[in-house]
Amino acid sequence: MCKLKYADNQILYCWITGRFFSYMRMAPVFVGKISLQTESIWQIIRCNLVYTLNSVPPDRKKIEALRSSGTLNRHPEKVRNPLFTQKEFFDPHDLVQLKYETVRAVELDGHPIAQAALDFGLSRPTIYEAQEKIRQAGVQGLLPQKRGPKKPRKLTPEVRRYLEELVGSEPDLEAAGLVQRVRRRFDIVLHPRTVEKAVRKKGRQRP
Repeated sequence: MCKLKYADNQILYCWITGRFFSYMRMAPVFVGKISLQTESIWQIIRCNLVYTLNSVPPDRKKIEALRSSGTLNRHPEKVRNPLFTQKEFFDPHDLVQLKYETVRAVELDGHPIAQAALDFGLSRPTIYEAQEKIRQAGVQGLLPQKRGPKKPRKLTPEVRRYLEELVGSEPDLEAAGLVQRVRRRFDIVLHPRTVEKAVRKKGRQRP
């Protein structure tokens, strides 16, 4: 954001907040619940103005990197905490950073869960889940877990041993032939690429 545009935004922000504050001083404000509601409305308006006027334009490359890694916060406009609205280091698009700072505010600063959910734009179940993940695995627990099985389900130890025997007895047998042998023996169909990876781990080079 250029200095002239930033200065114009500051002037506009001061004028709007000044007019609003003057109105609030002159308007009759009742005690108790109504005054608390008025104060909450004032905080929401101020935070939205700060985010709108002072937010740094997002880095498109970073946005794409966060999206591809599954760590993109899709609703950065809900984040009202001053750390993320006034400082460039804190990025409301970075979901891992946002969750960590939310948990830190609750655990160290003593913020109630409901207030933290409002300030950081996260739901209370999300905050509880982030707390538990940090307790179990540290900050790394906030990273998205890979979905799906880590190893091919069909490639059981028995199938692996059979492939090793075939490779040992017929070293020139290609992946397609290995797939056919496994199909006849176990009545399962493996992808040739899966077979190639399995036999390559045992030392046989790809033909």
